[in-house]
Amino acid sequence: MTSVYLIEYDDEVERPLKRHWKWMFERKLNSWWREPKQWPRKRSYSMFREWFVVRIVDLVLDLVDGSLYHDDEL
Repeated sequence: MTSVYLIEYDDEVERPLKRHWKWMFERKLNSWWREPKQWPRKRSYSMFREWFVVRIVDLVLDLVDGSLYHDDEL
């Protein structure tokens, strides 16, 4: 399953990833396995990069007519 995250722009591509990798890693682990006690304990940025393919794109197109909403509004 592919996930897309919108993060802040930075000339140094790794900087925003290093700010958000823990959050993204935990979300992906939670989507695979709901028991955090069984997740790898020593997670690192290098492990994150080994486990996941990261592609940086600088353009996102919204093709849906309608307002944006947040998950907790559903």
